[in-house]
Amino acid sequence: MKILIVSGTDKRFNKDIPMRWYMLPYHFAKQRHKVRYVIKKEWWKVPFIYWSFKPDVVIGVGLFAFIPAVMKKLRVLRKPLVFDWNDVYHEVMGIKHNPAKISYIEYYCAKNSDLVLTPSKFLEHKCKLLDINTSFIGHGCDLKFTNTKKTKLPGKNKFKAFYVGEISKYKGVFDLVKSVEKLPYIDLCIAGPNKLVNYKTKDNIHFLGKINHDDLPKYLNSADTLILANDQDSALKMYDYIKAGNCILAKKGRISYILDHNYNVYTSEDLGKGLLHLYNNKKLRLELKKNIKKIKVLSWDDITKKYISKIKGLL
Repeated sequence: MKILIVSGTDKRFNKDIPMRWYMLPYHFAKQRHKVRYVIKKEWWKVPFIYWSFKPDVVIGVGLFAFIPAVMKKLRVLRKPLVFDWNDVYHEVMGIKHNPAKISYIEYYCAKNSDLVLTPSKFLEHKCKLLDINTSFIGHGCDLKFTNTKKTKLPGKNKFKAFYVGEISKYKGVFDLVKSVEKLPYIDLCIAGPNKLVNYKTKDNIHFLGKINHDDLPKYLNSADTLILANDQDSALKMYDYIKAGNCILAKKGRISYILDHNYNVYTSEDLGKGLLHLYNNKKLRLELKKNIKKIKVLSWDDITKKYISKIKGLL
């Protein structure tokens, strides 16, 4: 199969970058499909690449799906179009851009595609309400947890909370830090590129910087609680956390589309209060760990096979 991917990424796909639109194209090619990957700076070439490459299917990733969606609307693009709706973009980009405009682009992409595939149960539900053909396909995880050694997390306290990923206001990290500052008996360890360099915080907040993805299992195994800090159900780290089989604390809201409060996750509107509750309830932490281990996390190879199966249903 010939697959044309219109993406907003700055780089070509790479198996060493554990993100959805670096991993999936790599596995498409690995499974012997011919892939043409259009990056951000090539957006104006899309019509010419489409005519020369002659794909069997076109996949629009994120808001850059607007280009093939317009082509589809004008009947220039006559092959099936898949819109991969990976995030709630009007929330992600609303600070810099007009959220109403971004929301319109999201809707336009979804409405003018033959199929919407999304790792968000919330967005799948939203599409079904709008009578848009959609299907849920989550993220994969290829981390190895077998015989993983633990690592010593920084801080003088015995109880360690751990967050990995983007450090930003949108991701809820600013609010998380402020809430845990009030809990001096808990150490919060944050891994990721530090955008809070000039932020003066308390001794129980520890910024670890960027860590190698292959080393992540030993950090996930060493913490008492893993934290999902913003109201989303499509975070890549969620699948890493689930596969780790550790206790998870999440922002109350859309996570309920995937996980169940007080069964395999603990949710709270105030993460500081949620963390305090888990700190004082070891029995609940053990119960959450036992139940989260019942969820099977697929490899990226298996996720790719599911993706291809959905595409073949269009052809």
